[in-house]
Amino acid sequence: AHDLRVQSTFFDGIVWLVFGQDASPLAKMRELLNRLGGNMRPAEDDLAGLTRAVSGLLVGKHVLIVLDDVWQLNQPKPIV
Repeated sequence: AHDLRVQSTFFDGIVWLVFGQDASPLAKMRELLNRLGGNMRPAEDDLAGLTRAVSGLLVGKHVLIVLDDVWQLNQPKPIV
C-alpha cells in the first residue's frame, strides 16, 4: 500500500483497517463507511445495511482496502 505504483493504481484511495483480537465486524464496517466519506443512517445500523452503503460508495471507484491484524475469519465480511 506504500508503493507508489499501488497508490497510482488505487487513485481513489487506500483505506487501512486495523482489526485486532476483539474487533467487531459492525464497528469496522462503520469505520470503513466513515473513512469512505459516507454518512450513518439509522437503517444502516446493521451489518447488511452498512454493507449496502459501503458497496454503493465503491461503485466505479479504485480503492484498496487493507485488512490488518485480523484474528478471526468472521471479523471481515464480504463487501460486494
